[in-house]
Amino acid sequence: MNNINNIKISVIIPTYKSETYVINPLQSIVDQTINLNSIEVIVVDDVSPDNTISTVESYANKIPNLIIKKMDKNTGSPVIPRNTALSVARGKYVLFMDNDDKIGEETLERFYQTAEKFESDVIFGKYVGVNGRIVPKSQFNHGNLYHADFIKDNLVHSLAPHKMFRLDFLKKFKITFDSNIFVGEDQFFVMKAFVNANNISVLSDYDYYYVVNRKNESNLSEIQNTVHPSEIYQKVDYIMNAIDESGKSSVEKMNYKVAYLQRVLLTHPSKVFSKNSDVQNNFLKALKNSVTKYVTVEMRKLFKSQYIYMIDCINELDGKKLIDVRKQLMELDSNDVVYIEGNGVILAGIANEKLNYDNLFPVNWLNRVQSTVYGLKFGESNVCMDVELIQTLLTKFDNNLSIEFKNRNSGESFTLKPAHLINNQRAYFEIPYNLFQNIGIYDVFIKAKVKGNRKRKYVKKGEWDITLPKRVSNLEFKFESKQQLVVTRLI
Repeated sequence: MNNINNIKISVIIPTYKSETYVINPLQSIVDQTINLNSIEVIVVDDVSPDNTISTVESYANKIPNLIIKKMDKNTGSPVIPRNTALSVARGKYVLFMDNDDKIGEETLERFYQTAEKFESDVIFGKYVGVNGRIVPKSQFNHGNLYHADFIKDNLVHSLAPHKMFRLDFLKKFKITFDSNIFVGEDQFFVMKAFVNANNISVLSDYDYYYVVNRKNESNLSEIQNTVHPSEIYQKVDYIMNAIDESGKSSVEKMNYKVAYLQRVLLTHPSKVFSKNSDVQNNFLKALKNSVTKYVTVEMRKLFKSQYIYMIDCINELDGKKLIDVRKQLMELDSNDVVYIEGNGVILAGIANEKLNYDNLFPVNWLNRVQSTVYGLKFGESNVCMDVELIQTLLTKFDNNLSIEFKNRNSGESFTLKPAHLINNQRAYFEIPYNLFQNIGIYDVFIKAKVKGNRKRKYVKKGEWDITLPKRVSNLEFKFESKQQLVVTRLI
């Protein structure tokens, strides 16, 4: 064993019955560009009945600091093996891997360099699904996020433990995997880290972690059929407590709670509801006792509209209504919209005599928005634009269109009202050249306001019916990417 006092990263791998695929993580570690003497690999085996241990031992000559620990008895989950590895880890950082996954060749080196440069407490990179495995993607759509924001960057949908953590940070906040949580202990671990982290970094410039889907692996639907719902949602109480105990402000805590509860509701087992009334009732009770009980009047205002009707139906313990309302909501059109509240909530009416209800439901989540620029015309003093912004649920309302140009460098912006309305959602704009006070990149937005409901959408290159660059007056207009209008002043 070499350089034990200079370990940069401890890679933690719990194993069980993995003799045929544990070579995946191990070989990917051997192939790393980082100096292998600067890392350690801690494999904790949960009493495998096969040759997992001997397979791991065959890598002892390839991985200088390979530590193999064996549990005395099978624990049935990766919780205790991971905690065991955490207790002996000597790296500045720890990276958790599953025993069938692998990492890109530059992953450890890139993670370490980024974490050191930006003082990251948590860092993870773009996931790649293997064998049909579904992985989160939205966090990686906007380039590298060296200082990621939990809410803005949608981190709540990336709660798997396949990340690197600063070990001192985990110890400071006593972040471990809780063996009392039967389902979703990894969510608790990661959420506690997220809510306490001073800085989280998310990298999207490389394929960092390959998540493998195995045919014999248990999935959520199988768990739902074998585990009591109260155990499935048990983790929610732990996560809510972790948020309350964090150093976040009261507003931040509320936003964290709303984001997580929305994630839980998004994955509610509606398919199970239609199969068995007893199972349905058990799930509704569990959701009410562990999820919607946290929704205060103040928090309710922060929930996206698609979750409000779910919360109400769960509180009523009415599974049939939950299924039926959703089905009817998906068939709504603009004729069903009856009112728009001052805060922008779109309300649609659903009447069902059979189920004995006649309610208004918030339906903002069903409102699709699309912009189209039918053409540009460059004149001597201005550029004219024919623009449409369609909101599928608000076609019968006056959309009060406007257009905004914003310079990315100077921050200069200007907004114009239509010169002529073609219909409720289409207008003709005249933009004087003298409004472009600064050269550089301009983002172009089409905006609509229907009572309290406001929408703003980019105008993209593919929607412009003209060949650019275009030279007019002393300016040149062209695009360098999909939504960056570059204005250059000609000499």
